Parts: sequence; C-alpha cells; structure tokens
Amino acid sequence: MIREKIITELRKRGYHAEEKDVVKNGEVLEGIYMEVLHGKGTIIYPEKFAIDSLVNKIVQIFEQDKSLTPKLPDINKDFVENHIYIGMQKNSAEPIIKRASRLEGLESYLYLRWKEKYKYFTTRVSQVILDAAAITESKAWEFATINSDAEMEIKGFSEIFFEEEAEDIFYVISNKAKFRGASAILNEKALIEFGEKHKTNKLVVLPSSIHEMILVPYIGGICESFSEFTDIVKSVNNTVVKPEEELVDNAYMLTLRPEIRFDVIEGTSKKSK
Repeated sequence: MIREKIITELRKRGYHAEEKDVVKNGEVLEGIYMEVLHGKGTIIYPEKFAIDSLVNKIVQIFEQDKSLTPKLPDINKDFVENHIYIGMQKNSAEPIIKRASRLEGLESYLYLRWKEKYKYFTTRVSQVILDAAAITESKAWEFATINSDAEMEIKGFSEIFFEEEAEDIFYVISNKAKFRGASAILNEKALIEFGEKHKTNKLVVLPSSIHEMILVPYIGGICESFSEFTDIVKSVNNTVVKPEEELVDNAYMLTLRPEIRFDVIEGTSKKSK
C-alpha cells in the first residue's frame, strides 16, 4: 500500500506518523496522522504521486500546518452554547449527534466551530462532548439552531459576483462564513419569506456542497425541464466538488405551503430507463 510506504519513509526521517482513517460527509478518507506535540497533530491525505516527491510534499505541508495547529478549546457549557452549529451531510453511520432531515439522502448533525489565525476549525459533536459540557441533546440542538439561523443569508448571483442586487434566477443560501452552510436550508421561516418575496410557493433546490445550496424560484416558464437541474447537480459533483464535500446527486422541488416538503427531482438518465 502506498500509504504504508509513505509512513515508513516518514518514520525513517524522524517523524511520528501513523495511519488514520477519517469519515467526512460519509466518505472514508485514508489519511496519515503526524503528531506535533502530546496528542496534537495534523492529518494529511496523500494522493497519486511518486513516493519521494509525495513524502517531500507531506513534510512541507506538515511543517507549515504545525504552526497553525489550534489550541484545543475548553469544552464547557459556555463555549458549546456559543460555538455549536448545524451541519448537513449525506446519510452516514457516524457515531455523532445527528438526525434525519426532510431532504431525502441527507442528515443534519451538530458541530463546534471556532476561528484562529484567520482559519476555521471544527469538530463534530459526540455524546462525550455534550456530557463534558453538561448539556442535553435537546438543548444542544436548540443552541445550534439559534446560532445557525443567526448566520443564515440568501444572496443572488448578481450580488455575489457583481455586488449589486437584481432579480436573479439563482440564489445561494448559506451562512455568513460560507463554511458548512448548507444547513441554512433548514431555516423554514427564511424559506417562506423568500418565497413570499418572489411570489412563489415552490423553489428548486440544488445541493451545491456541504457549504451551500442554490435556490431557483419557480416562476412562470423559468423552470420547464426540472430533470435538467438534477443533471446539473450530478455534473458538478463529478467535475468540481470534492467527494468529501458532496451532498446528493439530485435536485429537490421544495413546496412551501401548506407545509414544507422536499421532493426529489429525477434526472434525465433515470427517466430514460
């Protein structure tokens, strides 16, 4: 195995290195954990390069990253209440605090987020963390919802790319940090207000990545071939989005009233079978 050979070479050079598999958004990534000091370290994910050049690159990344290794925060009630958020990912078997969502194939989960040296750091919330902070799971979801809703924002492509507001076809829903913001789609109050603003009861939802989703107001003849939206999602996932940041390979039709409902939109490839 390439990873084993890399670890052997790293150890020859005097580095503490070991295998470390990490689950991100339902994807198992084979990483190499390199310890900096007393249980703190960084995980690097090797790719297909020659062993020598790859080891040199890993050493370079490690030397850069160890200066950015965050000081682990004190896990207490106050910290958790102010730094807990809701994330969204593909359904998984991870032993973390999570629950099913209204969007088929996706689940929501709790994570802690803090910032150091202009960089965000996160960790998924487990029962161990809640116990350490003396917070119940129901309270954790309550605080995470408040924090996530406070950062939610919807911006049209014109505002994002040209810094001017206009009547757009595509709108990005995320959080102000643009980081793990796909869960903003769970803010039902904001979705209903957005629909009312655009005089529609239906929205097409494109799961862009774990960081954001795209909304398309269903108005008149703008959306005639809905299956093409799912084809777009599949194409983007296959060519642009990292596997660990993908959500699902389909778009959704969101109905706002009389109650929130997400229906999967089938792609043209499935319809042709």
